Amino acid sequence: MPAWALLVMQFVVTAAAVFFVLWGFWGVVVRPYLDRKVAELVAATEEIEPRVALGVKKGVAETFESYLKVLWMAP
Repeated sequence: MPAWALLVMQFVVTAAAVFFVLWGFWGVVVRPYLDRKVAELVAATEEIEPRVALGVKKGVAETFESYLKVLWMAP
């Protein structure tokens, strides 16, 4: 077998081995970790969203009340 064919074959085998190791690492380590983190973020946003809505409503109401007070006290 020519030397260039051996080099090409070695390159292909090495690239395939690296690909399968990285693919396995992605599937076994990274993907489950990211799935857990996404689930945590979704749970946190579901918890925070109602509080933010209440805070915004309260802030708008306070601003509107203070604006009305300023209008009533203006000459």
